[in-house]
Amino acid sequence: MASKQAVAVSKSESVQRSGSQVQSRVSTYEQHSSSREESTQLSGVRLVSSNGSTTFTNGSSTALKNGSNLALKNDSSTYIVNETSLLVTSSVTIEEEKVLFGKLNDRLAKYIEIVRGLGLSKEEISLLISQQKTIETSMKEKLESLYLSRINDSNFQIEQLRVENARLTTELNKALSDYERQRALVAKLESDLRQIDEERRKGLVQIEELTSKIRSSELRIKELEKTVLDLKSTSTSVQKTVDEIRSQYEQEAKKSAQWESKYWALQKELELAQASHATIMDSYRREHSEEIQVLIEKLQGEHDAHLLAELQALRGDFERRLEANNLEISRLYQIDLSSLNIDFKSHIAELATARKEVIHYKEKVHELEAMIASQEAVISGLRRQIVELEALTHITEDESVWKKSIAALVDELNEKRLQYSNLLATHTQLVTELNAYHILLTGEEIRVNEFSNVVSCNFIHLLLGYEFAEDHIRKFVDPEK
Repeated sequence: MASKQAVAVSKSESVQRSGSQVQSRVSTYEQHSSSREESTQLSGVRLVSSNGSTTFTNGSSTALKNGSNLALKNDSSTYIVNETSLLVTSSVTIEEEKVLFGKLNDRLAKYIEIVRGLGLSKEEISLLISQQKTIETSMKEKLESLYLSRINDSNFQIEQLRVENARLTTELNKALSDYERQRALVAKLESDLRQIDEERRKGLVQIEELTSKIRSSELRIKELEKTVLDLKSTSTSVQKTVDEIRSQYEQEAKKSAQWESKYWALQKELELAQASHATIMDSYRREHSEEIQVLIEKLQGEHDAHLLAELQALRGDFERRLEANNLEISRLYQIDLSSLNIDFKSHIAELATARKEVIHYKEKVHELEAMIASQEAVISGLRRQIVELEALTHITEDESVWKKSIAALVDELNEKRLQYSNLLATHTQLVTELNAYHILLTGEEIRVNEFSNVVSCNFIHLLLGYEFAEDHIRKFVDPEK
């Protein structure tokens, strides 16, 4: 398109130059024809001499005609026009004068035809010039409309960029609000971690209290062992009465077996229903206290060895259970403590990484704001350039210059559009990372809550186990309470 326009412009310039040349030639021919007409016009008085020659006088000049020769004489000088390069100064007759005037008329007719042809060519050239001017005007209007359409496209693109910039600003504000919300969640997570640490310290205090209770139970077990030794010392005195009661042992064996079965049944019921054990034992003792006392006095010697063996077995079973409970409690405590420490360290590490990511995202947000500010500055510069180009449209300058400027402006706009698309992709990636970080923090918060619930449940189970062991020891040491 540009090459065609340049060719058209060059053609119009060549036509203008040719038109000017033709006009100059026409003016030259007109001057020449006028001068020739003036030179060929013979006016004045014709004089016929005695020898038959004819003389024309025009003011102070004298013209002599003879055949094909024409001589013009002036007062001071004489000019001879020779058509056949031969100067003939003989006298002219009437026939020769007629022939000469016929030739002059033919030459004048030729000159008139030439002048008329030049006039027609002048009209054609002026018509071509007017057509070329109309073509140039239409081309200029087309170029101006094309330039205005490109400027409108550029303004539309700039408006789109402004809209995208506004949308990006809103998204940036949304991202900043999400970032503030994430900071609030991080602060909440830190407070939750501090609460977990406080609960951990409370748990350690409770564990120390439980260890002190275990130590007190061990002291009570030692006291129980002392009472067993006292029973062994008293068994020697009871051995004397064993021989006396041995005869009655066979009669009371069946009763003792029944009482023993009842005792074991009650013992099983006691183990199955520990909550109602005290009331049942109180009612049973109130109902059969005298009989039990008599039977104990009767069967004390007979069942001494059996009671001692049972006591030893019960003591061994209790020690095994107590040791197993202690091992299980210590194992659970160590497991919970190690898992708590591991999770606490992992939460601290995750919190540190989260803080680093927050700092990194904050830096990215600042970079994004700086890039948006630079893009706004570039867009304002492009707007100024467009205003300058609109001002330049009123000035007639070379077509190639403003075409190059428009092409450079379009290239720059495309480059800025590419940079803006890259900036938008970076913003989208940043928003995606912030959403992922939000999901991660939510999962960590749920996990911390679940972990705190598990720790509290484990502490409750430990406390219940210690209370059950203490109750069992208390009932074993003093069954009447």
